[in-house]
Amino acid sequence: MPENVQFQKDIKITLQYNMDSIAGTSEDDLYLAYQDDKGFWHRHIMTTIDKTSKKLTAQTRHFSDWTLERIFYIKITNDDTYLEANDELGLIAFWKNVKQGTDSLVEAAPIPDKNMETWFTTGPGTFTKPKQNATVFKAPASIPHRNEIAVGLRIRNMVSPRHPDRPGNGGLAIVQIPVILLPEEYFIWTVDGQTISPIRRTPLRWGMLPHL
Repeated sequence: MPENVQFQKDIKITLQYNMDSIAGTSEDDLYLAYQDDKGFWHRHIMTTIDKTSKKLTAQTRHFSDWTLERIFYIKITNDDTYLEANDELGLIAFWKNVKQGTDSLVEAAPIPDKNMETWFTTGPGTFTKPKQNATVFKAPASIPHRNEIAVGLRIRNMVSPRHPDRPGNGGLAIVQIPVILLPEEYFIWTVDGQTISPIRRTPLRWGMLPHL
C-alpha cells in the first residue's frame, strides 16, 4: 500500500516487543515512530503501552513504515554483558529527542554530562567516570558465585516529549541493563573431543525488531 494513503477514520497500529527489544533502555521509553514520504522519522507521542502483553499501540490515519524507537538507552562497546573477575564493560548513554515544537526525531546523541546524575550498579563493581556519559564498568576482583546485577544511570532535567501518563515527565529518568557476573570456571566438559565450558558467554542480542 502506498505511503501517502489517508484513511477516513483512525486505524490502530500495534507492534509487539520482547526483552531483547528493550535491551539498554526501559519499557517506559519505548515509542512507535513512523516515516513520512520524505524519509524523516516522527515519534508518535500518544503511543500506549501494554506491559503485560508487551505491545505498543498508536492511532493513525495514514499508512507509513512504523518501527520502535527509544528516548534514552545505553550502548555497550563489548560483545556481551557477561563478565568475569576484573573484566571491563564500556558504556555510553544516548538519547533521542524531537525538534522543538514538532514530533520530528533528531539523530541520537550522547546525553550531556551536565544531565548525568550518576551511573549505578545494584551489585559489586566500579565505574571509571560515574558522572560522564561514557564510562567503563569494572567487575570486582573476586566473584564467588554467579550474580545477576543491573548497571544503569540516573538522568536529570532531560524531558523529551512523551506520553503524559508515562514516567519521566518530572525530570528524572532511570535506564539500566542486565549484567551477569561469572565466577572462575573450576571444571570443563569434553563432548566428542571438544572442550566446552559449563558457564560461557552467550552474546546479548540487541533486538529482534528493528528500532531507532
